[in-house]
Amino acid sequence: MDNGDHITNNWEQADTYGYGGIGTAMSQSSVIFTFPTTGIWLITHNVTFNDATEQNHMSCIITATTDNSSYNSISISKTSLKLINSSTTNAAASAQTLFDVTSTSTHKIRFATGAENNGYNVIGNSGANYTSATFIRLGDT
Repeated sequence: MDNGDHITNNWEQADTYGYGGIGTAMSQSSVIFTFPTTGIWLITHNVTFNDATEQNHMSCIITATTDNSSYNSISISKTSLKLINSSTTNAAASAQTLFDVTSTSTHKIRFATGAENNGYNVIGNSGANYTSATFIRLGDT
């Protein structure tokens, strides 16, 4: 089962305010993130939402494939958005998982969001990680 609306554009690798990375970065094309090497990976997906509609649930979703075809939700975090003074309000959710990448050609990741009602916004910013994905290779598979 593959839930949610995938975040399809405006991804960028962090590059400001002291960003540091080790090794080869993830590659991303058409929603799909490809791993640079095999291993056990810690994946974190953070989403900041805003909406002028009260939402009972808003979801941050990590989906994965191990056959380069069928994607399944492997981590979901939900939050609610309660309006303050009937104006646009922000909410945030964070999902995290460990993923055993035994093949870089078949094991891939996508990120999605979902909500009770349509019309919400996912907030991004090229200078700060309002909505982000973090990949940390922990060790060999």
